[in-house]
Amino acid sequence: MKIAEVQDRTPELLSRLLEIWEASVRATHLFLSEEEIGSIREYVPQALEEIAHLIAAEEETGCPAAFMGIEDGSLEMLFIAPEERGKGLGKRLIRYGLEHYDVTRLAVNEQNLQARGFYEHMGFRVYKRADSIVAPTRKTDGSGRGFYARPTWPRFKRWLSLIIFFFLCLKFSGAGMTRKNHACPCLELSISRQPPWGWSI
Repeated sequence: MKIAEVQDRTPELLSRLLEIWEASVRATHLFLSEEEIGSIREYVPQALEEIAHLIAAEEETGCPAAFMGIEDGSLEMLFIAPEERGKGLGKRLIRYGLEHYDVTRLAVNEQNLQARGFYEHMGFRVYKRADSIVAPTRKTDGSGRGFYARPTWPRFKRWLSLIIFFFLCLKFSGAGMTRKNHACPCLELSISRQPPWGWSI
C-alpha cells in the first residue's frame, strides 16, 4: 500500500474518496443519523478540494483505500475503507503525518470512543474539551424548503474540513451559525512527547 500526497485532485479521485468517507462514516460513526450523514456529505467534496494536504493510501492498482487531510499541523480528517480496517493502515497514515507534516493535534467527537482509543494508542492525549457544538443554522427559503446557512470566509474553509471529521464539534461563532441545543462535546488531542513506538517528536 503506497502512501503519498495527492498531486492531482481529479473528479474521479474525489468521487472515490467520497465513497470511502461515506462507507467509513456508516461503519464507525453510529451516533450520526441518516439526515446528519446526508447533510455533512454535501460539504465533503469541497473539503477534499480545499484541505492543504490531501494524502491517500493506494493499492497496487492505484485505487485509494484510505485518506487523510492535514492543515497547519492539525489532522483534520482520516478515513479508511471498512474492508481495510484492522490491517494497520491507520497507524501507517498517522506515522506518515507525524514524519512528513509534523502533525501535533487533532479533534475527535467524544462519542466516538473507538477513534479516541485509537488516537490515544498512537500517542495523543486529551488537552482540551469543547462542550459546545457549533452547527450551521437550519433555515428555509421562499418555497419553504430547508437549507443550511454557512459561516463566512475565512472560517468557512476550516469549518468544511472539520465537520466531516467529528460532526460540527468546533467552537466557532459567526455569521450564519448558531449553537445547537443538545450536547455533543468534542475532545482536542495533542501528541505526547514520547509516542508508544519510541519516537522523539
